[in-house]
Amino acid sequence: MLVIGIVLNALSTIAFGYLTYIDERNIFLLLSLCLRVLESLGATGAMVAAFSLTAVSFPESVASTFSALEVCYGIGYIVGPTLGALLFEVGGFSLPFVVMGFITLGTSFLVCILMKQDVPSPNKAKTKVTHLMRVPTVLVNSIATLITATAMGYYSATLEPHIRGFGLSSVEVGFMFIISGGTYALIVPVVGYVYDTGLNPKKIMIIGTILTVVSFSMVGPAPFMPIEKSMLWVVIGLVIQGIALGMICVPTFVDSMTAAFQSGFPNDIHTYGLFSGIWTSSFALGAFLGPSIAGVLYDMVGFENGTYFEISLHVVLGVMLTFFVCLEQRPSDKSVVNGISDSTVGFTGHADAVDPTSAAPVPGAAMRSPIYTIDGP
Repeated sequence: MLVIGIVLNALSTIAFGYLTYIDERNIFLLLSLCLRVLESLGATGAMVAAFSLTAVSFPESVASTFSALEVCYGIGYIVGPTLGALLFEVGGFSLPFVVMGFITLGTSFLVCILMKQDVPSPNKAKTKVTHLMRVPTVLVNSIATLITATAMGYYSATLEPHIRGFGLSSVEVGFMFIISGGTYALIVPVVGYVYDTGLNPKKIMIIGTILTVVSFSMVGPAPFMPIEKSMLWVVIGLVIQGIALGMICVPTFVDSMTAAFQSGFPNDIHTYGLFSGIWTSSFALGAFLGPSIAGVLYDMVGFENGTYFEISLHVVLGVMLTFFVCLEQRPSDKSVVNGISDSTVGFTGHADAVDPTSAAPVPGAAMRSPIYTIDGP
């Protein structure tokens, strides 16, 4: 799936670059939509496979390893706008897509050459996404991932028109997107290391929500802020957002796995694949909703007033996470499952439980108690 996803993404990206030669409006829109759908399917397949293979290959340090993947994402977030702007200046619309498509295609050959072939194939299991989503930590972390992705998408859609008045060139605008992505790439290894030391991931995420609120308050600036719009505040706000993204995104994936394993789900590549799909779907949905909502708000109320949307979302998320932290019950004896932190929240006492041998809910069975619990009804 990893190689197929990469190849599909690369070919659709290359083809998208040649749409500039199509003059008929309806055909252009139809092909644009089809190619973007194919590109997203390829990217999703590659991301799900990469997360799954990484988790099963490095079970003793999932958080640190996952943060390494996020470093690569942050680097891509830097290189993409910058290189795209430079290539656009040199060769117009087609060149950025063609160059990046062939670079992506080249990575598929590297995967075939370097990828080890000793990763176990998943057995047929009864575990479903709906089973995993019954674990409250998985549900909350999925919501957190979605909300965080909307914040990233909000800036991607509205940052350029917001700073257009400063008279920046297309290359300089591309460098503005480096700020958030570069900070994100630098912070995620630190967050992964801190998480692996056993710090409660939800406390890390709460700090991330607070920093996100501060970021949107500065970049606008929000109407309630007693400051004037300036490049300095925009830069500071983007730096803070990069830190906030790392503090929310990294803990969600590993914390969800920990919660499910502690609740009795099997620790195998099938479960990793389901988690990768849940995380990727949540992020993709947020990445879709963020720019879409941002564009509407920008046209209706402007950038400054539109920031209230993201500020409100992250305030609600912070309150939700604080509620979970307050309800967590810490026992005297802690354990670590598969080298992963024991910070988790799950149901106990439910009528439906998970049979570790079948990885499916078994009515009336006794639930394996998680480390941290919230008593169910």
